[in-house]
Amino acid sequence: MDLADLYRDIVETSPDGIWVVDLDGRTVYANPEIARIHGIPESDLPDLTVFDTLDEQGRTQFAAHLDDVRGGRIHDHEVEVQWVRRDGSIVWVLCRESAMRDDEGRTVALLHRYSDFTERRRMIDSLRASEEALEDQIAQNTVMQAVASAANEAHALDEVLDRCRHLVLLHDDWERARAFVPDDEGRMSAFFTSEADRAADADDPFAASELELAQRCYDDRHLVWDERRLTVAFPISLDDTVYAVIAITSAPPLYRHQMVENMVTLAAEQLSRVVERELHQAALAAARDSAMEASRQKSDFLATMSHEIRTPLNGVIGLNDLLMRTALSPEQQRLVSGTQVASRTLLDLINDILDFSKIEAGRLELERRDFEVRPLLHHVAGLLGGAARAKGIDLVVECDDPVPPVLSGDPTRLAQVVTNLVSNAVKFTERGGVRVCARLDDQPSTVDDAAGVVRMHVEVTDTGVGVSPEKLRGLFDPFTQADSSTTRVYGGTGLGLAISREIVEAMGGALVYSPNPEGGSVFSFTVTLHEGAGDETPVTFGSAAPSGPQLALQGRRALLLDDTGTERQVLDDHLAWWGVEVERLSSVAALDEHLGHARPAPDVMLLDLTDPAHDVARVVARLRAVPSYAGVGVLLLTPEGSPRAATAGLQDVGEVLDRPVHSSALLEALRRLIPEAPPLDTSRPGALAAPGPHTPSKGWILVVEDNPVNQMVATGLLAALGYTADTADDGLAAIEAARAGGFDAILMDVQMPHMDGYTATERIRAGEAGTRRPIIAMTAAAVEGERERCLAAGMDDFLTKPIDAARLAETLERWLRPDAAPAPDAVPPAAVPPAAVPPAAVAQPAAGPATGPIDVSRLDELRELDQPGRPSYVARAVENYLGNLERDLALLSAATDADDHVELRAVAHRFAGASLNLGAARSGETARALEQAARHEDTGAARALLEQLLGLAEADAEGLRAYLRAAYPAPVS
Repeated sequence: MDLADLYRDIVETSPDGIWVVDLDGRTVYANPEIARIHGIPESDLPDLTVFDTLDEQGRTQFAAHLDDVRGGRIHDHEVEVQWVRRDGSIVWVLCRESAMRDDEGRTVALLHRYSDFTERRRMIDSLRASEEALEDQIAQNTVMQAVASAANEAHALDEVLDRCRHLVLLHDDWERARAFVPDDEGRMSAFFTSEADRAADADDPFAASELELAQRCYDDRHLVWDERRLTVAFPISLDDTVYAVIAITSAPPLYRHQMVENMVTLAAEQLSRVVERELHQAALAAARDSAMEASRQKSDFLATMSHEIRTPLNGVIGLNDLLMRTALSPEQQRLVSGTQVASRTLLDLINDILDFSKIEAGRLELERRDFEVRPLLHHVAGLLGGAARAKGIDLVVECDDPVPPVLSGDPTRLAQVVTNLVSNAVKFTERGGVRVCARLDDQPSTVDDAAGVVRMHVEVTDTGVGVSPEKLRGLFDPFTQADSSTTRVYGGTGLGLAISREIVEAMGGALVYSPNPEGGSVFSFTVTLHEGAGDETPVTFGSAAPSGPQLALQGRRALLLDDTGTERQVLDDHLAWWGVEVERLSSVAALDEHLGHARPAPDVMLLDLTDPAHDVARVVARLRAVPSYAGVGVLLLTPEGSPRAATAGLQDVGEVLDRPVHSSALLEALRRLIPEAPPLDTSRPGALAAPGPHTPSKGWILVVEDNPVNQMVATGLLAALGYTADTADDGLAAIEAARAGGFDAILMDVQMPHMDGYTATERIRAGEAGTRRPIIAMTAAAVEGERERCLAAGMDDFLTKPIDAARLAETLERWLRPDAAPAPDAVPPAAVPPAAVPPAAVAQPAAGPATGPIDVSRLDELRELDQPGRPSYVARAVENYLGNLERDLALLSAATDADDHVELRAVAHRFAGASLNLGAARSGETARALEQAARHEDTGAARALLEQLLGLAEADAEGLRAYLRAAYPAPVS
């Protein structure tokens, strides 16, 4: 084959387009592939020029290229070229250009080799578009995360607008961002947080145009661009109200306008949520303020209504109480008792409403005081025992042995919860009984198992009507019972369970309901309490701790015949607490066997029999047949409402008590039955008896009260307690009476015409020149802060109407003792510094051992409580004090170092009480001064007093040890 023919075949069949053009772009030669790529017939190739394949921009560029070729400035190269085909479609070709030269080396033509890579270019464009979209998405995500973060962190729109200026740093195309806000008339202005930014804006050449764009955006209520399509303004709006406009300017050129619009639209949605949240917060704040104001007004209303309602109710209850102590016929006694029950019920309802108001306002406060557990439970049983007996059902209280006798917490609130649950149980039980059981909680605790923490579980089980499933959901909701049929049958506000639940939760527990498998209900709760500190006399409920006269029962022996099992645990708890040794028999046959053995007779015999009318006479006759039992007193327990009716004619039954047994009634009965036991102190608080004509008065009391009925009640109670009383009608009269002098104490009402009790007390205190006369507030306003207000006015103590006789007696006796001191929370007269108590100031009575600065007379007084053959009371108390001394001093030091004035005040108060009770006067007075320093948050004084106390406490401790060594030479049991 001829070589020329071979070359021609190669060129003609080449898959690449081969095009030779002259220096004007005209065709010299073109192979068929050029025609195919360009989409023209081969016959048109001779007339085809390069300019025919290009768009306007391409032709301009190729003309300039030919000029460079002619000037010898272009050499072989390749370039991507966009061809415009005759039909208008676009193809992309890769052009490899080579110069064709003559013999003299001059360029005379250009050889172009074209490869069609349209599909490849489309792929490249697609990849590039995807890459750009990904970059846009990344940029958008970055911006949106920043905007979302700013929106979430901002509490107000102003905060997020200030951060918008920094959004330009989050996108490469953006140069600046600025926020604008409208005034009340809709005129926009730039938003600035500093004067420096405002000054810089004044010199900004774009400020005016951006402000104009922002105004247009505000007016149009949607996104707008400027003329250059470089600045976009978008609104931050909610419910068609524009709260701000943000303008963002990009650097030219800006191609992806849609992407920008999408991004700022999403940003506007995020920022509008800040506006929504701010508006909601403002609405919530307004609602909260409105609710707080309504709550305050409600509290004020309740305080006023409490006084207005309780004042006449005090008269009703008080006069009824006095009337019941007069000689009445049985029918009159029945009617008066009914009136008293109705009055007390009304008082309970009022107290429930006040309690619920406190809880609703979040102002439920708990005390922390030592109290006796078992007397508290039996006190509740005593209160509700009459109602149980009237319905013919049993009411049994049990307290497991491991439960400590004294715990620390809020006894009043705990008793309130137990009373409510037991009252409900009795109310809804028609047959069977109610059982109250207290034990230590055996479930894992959710509180820190700190030393001294006690978890007590209380269960109230009844055999009543139970709770239907449809009532369970709202069982603990307030007022739910008021809408149910059970309330119409049984009565009540429906607040008791709601209040009880809140109290239990405040004490670290939960109140729950479960059905009784035997029919009825089980309400149970667990509360967090603490071990008793032992630094103060525990609160008692109708029964005192085994001290003083009660110690006479220690070591006594009792024989209990109980064939019912109903009161066995109750009696065991009481008798064990008082130190009485009990031997138990479960049947009359067992008694016969017991009497057949020669055993020492007990000090007292207790009978709890199923059928007392049938069995008692026979049992007592058998007892009296044994000579050693001839003088043994017999105490009978009976479920009958009128115990004497069941035992008529039984002369040998010394005492008869109703079930359930009340601790105070049992104690009095045992004292009367045991000859050697001291008689009951009839001067105890609450023991009312009309004084005889020659009975000496226990004190002269001024009653300041504007209500005549309440004057009658107060003076009647005082007379029954053995006091002489005068009255004053208002604060002005009280001041005149106090100025005349002679009164031992003043009972002061707080709300009176002309001058209230607060002002009167302040005037009396201001005019006192000598002895500080006790002033005790009487108020019906049982609301938070009332006690503090009374004490701040100069009063010494606080009584709530209706006045309780026992509380009145206890309060007066406390303040009229020769050694009476201001209450811990009262504002005392100028305190004597501890240093002013000289070591030799304490008398050293000859009867006691000499121990230096210790008040021996106080210790000797405590020694009088010791009983032969029994552990020494004073020795146990001193040993307990010394055993806790190191801990107490460490707590005082830690609280002082931490500037914890609340803790320091509490610990100092406890330590002072314990020290003074045991005659450690110097330590006690110094601790009192330390308590006052903590009250006034005087850290410097507290540190100085603590240093003094540390030395005094050790010296007093050695004095106490010396007293024990001298008073008890032999080991103390």
